[in-house]
Amino acid sequence: MLIGEKSEKGQWDDIEIVAIDEVIPADHNISILQLDIEGYEEQALKGCLKTIKRNRPILILEDDQKITKSEWFKLNVL
Repeated sequence: MLIGEKSEKGQWDDIEIVAIDEVIPADHNISILQLDIEGYEEQALKGCLKTIKRNRPILILEDDQKITKSEWFKLNVL
């Protein structure tokens, strides 16, 4: 997926978004996963559920949106 991101010059640049599950090989062990993504925690977590379920890492989340208290989090991550 491509989204626009404002560059230092005030222009928008396209950046590619990829799921963590797509870039972390299955034979790599992940012990800590830190996400600071300003309200997009659920979308990011959806892209790394295989990695989370396989490794059960410590999750460090900025939880302003209260994702950890959501029903989705309880059903899919815990």
